[in-house]
Amino acid sequence: AGSCVALALDEALKGPLAREIRRRPPLVGVAQRGGGAQRPVRIAEVRTRDAERTRMEILRAAIAEFAAHGIGGARTEGIAARAGVNKKLLYYYFSNKDDLFLAALEQTYAD
Repeated sequence: AGSCVALALDEALKGPLAREIRRRPPLVGVAQRGGGAQRPVRIAEVRTRDAERTRMEILRAAIAEFAAHGIGGARTEGIAARAGVNKKLLYYYFSNKDDLFLAALEQTYAD
């Protein structure tokens, strides 16, 4: 009986079901529903914290934003959106827009 189950499973994993299973991200957590019930959830991407990578993403976004709009026209909201971070994180790494511009300028000369 065990080999029949294995054969059936093997056949099922070759068809459209297999593609669907491979396409879905794995279950990695549980979410609370009202009343305390739990349900499994899928997370498409798990990011690890990497301060240097985040800082460089902000700098790349700032360089692009400053190049497109200048220091007066560039907005921190636009820089944060390009970098994929929120404004609080932007100000965590750079205390103000002038410091960010200076760091972007230094990075441009360094490259």
